Amino acid sequence: MPRVRVAVRAVELRLGAAARANATVTATANGRALGSPFTSSRPSTIINLPPSFRTDVEVADGARIQISVVIRDGAGIDRTVAFGVRVPTGVGVERHETESVTVTATLLPLGSTVGTRGVGTRGDAGGGRSTILVGRRLPRIRVEVVHPVSGVFACPAEGHTAEVVRMGLWDEAWDASGATFRNGGTDDAHFIGRDPRRFYVRVIDPSAAGRRSVTVNVRTRYPSGAGSVHDDGAGSPAITCTPVAGHPGVFASRALMLVSSAVDLQVPNVHSGDIPGGGGRARGQPDFRLRLASMFGFVEAEYANAAAPARAELFRGERRILHLRLYEVGGALRAGGRSVSDLWDTDLRVAREIYGRIGIWLWTSPAPEVATADRETYRYPGATSDEHLARVTQPRPAGVTGVPTRTDNELALAQAHPGPAIRCFFRGAMDGVAGEAWPLRAAADDMGRRLDLLNSLFIDCTDRGPYTLAHEILHILLDIPGRNAAEMHYRGDDTEHNVLRHRATIMGPLAVLAGGLTRHEAWDASSRIRLNQAETARSRIDSL
Repeated sequence: MPRVRVAVRAVELRLGAAARANATVTATANGRALGSPFTSSRPSTIINLPPSFRTDVEVADGARIQISVVIRDGAGIDRTVAFGVRVPTGVGVERHETESVTVTATLLPLGSTVGTRGVGTRGDAGGGRSTILVGRRLPRIRVEVVHPVSGVFACPAEGHTAEVVRMGLWDEAWDASGATFRNGGTDDAHFIGRDPRRFYVRVIDPSAAGRRSVTVNVRTRYPSGAGSVHDDGAGSPAITCTPVAGHPGVFASRALMLVSSAVDLQVPNVHSGDIPGGGGRARGQPDFRLRLASMFGFVEAEYANAAAPARAELFRGERRILHLRLYEVGGALRAGGRSVSDLWDTDLRVAREIYGRIGIWLWTSPAPEVATADRETYRYPGATSDEHLARVTQPRPAGVTGVPTRTDNELALAQAHPGPAIRCFFRGAMDGVAGEAWPLRAAADDMGRRLDLLNSLFIDCTDRGPYTLAHEILHILLDIPGRNAAEMHYRGDDTEHNVLRHRATIMGPLAVLAGGLTRHEAWDASSRIRLNQAETARSRIDSL
């Protein structure tokens, strides 16, 4: 069996200063410890590990090496980064990114004759320290996409280069009351500058030292074909980068953000930040800091003096698929002068934009229990697969002698159309609610343990808005019952803009903002999913 020397060379932490203080790193490769635990003596964002942080492992032919790195932060919280790698034919470098940590490891097949330059550090153009990877020399002039560091409202001067990026969540776009929109001239007072999933571009160009600024063109690209341009700022991709203090030849942008919806590009007068000539910008002007993106696409930064652009992929390795089955009950989508096209043009499109922000793709699948003649499909322009809708009728609830209740009818539909996907029933009037959902907590504990209703949701076609489908799906993903006003909805910082806010005032300890989900699409609508909600939703998909 081949033997491989595995070493973890560096760990980059994008945590707050308190969490970085006295951070301890331990690691294993195929269960074997890599040296002794290493504790950083200062709250650095980059921990360069000693040469002894390595081990030799034997690997069966065709098997992968499983590397696990645990960072215990200053608060005693463990963060584990685990990944598998193939045995390289020569010296290999593996770089694994999560939202808060990047791990750089090297792999050397013992006995390999491939020449190496080793791993160490060198001063870069800015006088800082940057990791030199085995077998790879960083260009002297380059542009980089860069991760943010928690609690630091500026681009890191070194390290934290990003090969994976995510879409903005608008978590701190408004103050806690939801009344004040943050659009100040500095990043600590800006909705993009404070977003947990912002990113930056950074230029290293020693020949530009002493200049007031340099310009980088930032675009997003589609995933298919040659990766055609998705958004180039409406023809004005330029983003200004200014010098980083104490690092001659290093320039950094203000925070940038990717969005999934065209309405998010309509924010008026987005402040460009404290750059030369800074001020409000609209789409189509230089230094407009938003770009429309696909959850399957890329962001690209191009600097004229660099040999190649920097590119980072959205949600690489983090994407999830949520399976939906869509049902129209008794022609409800076509009632009242509306059209089934509203489902595709608004309901599903908007829900996909909302969940695309957190790396979840909503996949519609056919209902096999429904006759082929009662199924219809739709294909979005440019798409390669169909969307599916089943036309069904309301069954008579079993064992009900009087007038069936809303729940009786919902149970009959759920029993006639079992899972496993999330079942979305678009039906007629629902007695004053725009929709209701049956996550595990509701189906198991309420109304006589009616588990047939598990992971089903029901939407009133006469009273729904553009965000209703997304709202009901989130009830299921977070396992929060949402079938009537006595049940829990989001209440917390910036309730007004959360997609899980309630549509009416609830008295007592569950009081939330009145007024309901926004009835039209807008950048300041009730359409946001906060970071903690996003993490919970993604973690529960595989268990549905």
